[in-house]
Amino acid sequence: MGFFKVTLGASCTKAAALGAVVAYDGTSQTNPKSGHMSAWGPQPFQNHGAGDFEAELVHGAPGDITLLRRTLQATATASYIESDLGGAAVAAAALVAWLAGAKQVEVPQRVLAWQAAGSPRGVRPLVPLALQALDAVTANADRSELCDLWQATDDFNTWQNSVSALREALQKV
Repeated sequence: MGFFKVTLGASCTKAAALGAVVAYDGTSQTNPKSGHMSAWGPQPFQNHGAGDFEAELVHGAPGDITLLRRTLQATATASYIESDLGGAAVAAAALVAWLAGAKQVEVPQRVLAWQAAGSPRGVRPLVPLALQALDAVTANADRSELCDLWQATDDFNTWQNSVSALREALQKV
C-alpha cells in the first residue's frame, strides 16, 4: 500500500487547502498541531514528507542514491528541520537500512520496484549520515518541527520507538 495524494511537493498547509493526503492504512488524518489534513503515522513512510520523498525517488533513475544522500546531508546539517524534510530524512534512513541489509525495515512496494530496477550501489557509506540525520530529527523540538509535532500527540512514544528501532537496525548493518 502507499500514499494516495491530491498534491505533491506541497506543505501540509497547502495540502489541506487543496485536498487531503491519505495514509497507508487508507485513513485521512489531521495533523494534531495545525489541524490540517496530512499523512500521519509513526512508521518511516507514513507521513507527508516521506510520501514526497518516495514519489521523487521512484520517478528518478532506478537505483540512483543521490536523493538519499542529499536528503540525509540536508537534514544532518540544517539548523532547523521542517517537518517535511524530517519525514523525508526518516524515510531515507529507513531505505538506507533496508538497502544495507536490514530487511526487517519495511519499505513501500514502489520503492522495492525502484530498487529491483536499478541495483543501488554505495549505500553502506551512508549509514553514519543516516544516523546523524535521525539524531537531528529527534534531538529536540527546537531544532525539528517533526519532533515538535509528535511531542504534541498521544503517540509520541510510539514514534520514538519506531525511530529507535530504525536507529538500531542501522547500527547493526
